[in-house]
Amino acid sequence: MIKSKTFFEKCNTSSSLINLAYRDYIAARFLLNNQLILQGLMLASTAVEKYLKAIIVFNLDNDERYNYHFDRFQKLKDLLLKSEFKMINEFDPVFLEVLEKAFKLRYYDGLKDDIEIGIYLNQFIGELDIVVNRLEKYIM
Repeated sequence: MIKSKTFFEKCNTSSSLINLAYRDYIAARFLLNNQLILQGLMLASTAVEKYLKAIIVFNLDNDERYNYHFDRFQKLKDLLLKSEFKMINEFDPVFLEVLEKAFKLRYYDGLKDDIEIGIYLNQFIGELDIVVNRLEKYIM
C-alpha cells in the first residue's frame, strides 16, 4: 500500500525546506564573500539540495523516498526528472560537480581519496545566485 501525502503536508514540508534553503543560501553567500570558502561551498551545496528536495516533495504523487544528498546526485536528478523538473539539465554541470565535491567534504572521516576543488569565487557566487533565482521562480 502506498502512503500518499495530503496537499497540506506537501505544502508544509516544501515550505519548511524552502525556508531552510534560503537561510543556507544567504549564509553561504556571506561565508564566500568573507573568504570562508570551504564552509561557504558546503552551505551552498545544502541550500541547492534543499531547494531541489522541496520541488521533489511537492511534485511527486506518492510518498517517494527523497532523502538523498549531493553525494548521490544522480538519485536526486532521477527523482527530479520523474517529477517533470527538466530545468535540472540546464544547470552548469561544473557547478553541480563542485556542489557534489563540497558535500563530500562535510563528512571527511570516510574519504578514501583526496578531493580537489578549483573555482573562481565570484563566478561561483554568480552561478549560485542564478541557480537559486531560477529555483525560486520555478517554485513560485
